Amino acid sequence: MNTLIGSTVFRLVFQGVGGPIWVEHLLSGLPGGVLGFLIVVNVMVFVLAFFLDFFELAFIVIPLIGPVAIKLGMDPVWFGMLLAVNLQTSFMHPRFGFALFYLRSVAPAENYQ
Repeated sequence: MNTLIGSTVFRLVFQGVGGPIWVEHLLSGLPGGVLGFLIVVNVMVFVLAFFLDFFELAFIVIPLIGPVAIKLGMDPVWFGMLLAVNLQTSFMHPRFGFALFYLRSVAPAENYQ
């Protein structure tokens, strides 16, 4: 719950100081057009998933990059599905690695001792 409140407060303050406009200009001016934008955004989300939980990424990063994707003419549903698949990586590696705990709980005990 604290994560959700903290990420929402950060997003609101960032919007209050004009951060989304700066991010939009930064990401829409990347070389390579739409393909360059997709590469940078997916690498950024992949790396951020090492350090941030799914909720922080969903409440901070996606509201910042979503309008840029729409401005570049991308289909929002397709872009959302691409990000959803990429966000699943946050469940598969440590720091959070929820999938690792689930798999360990269903694996036979002799496999990990």
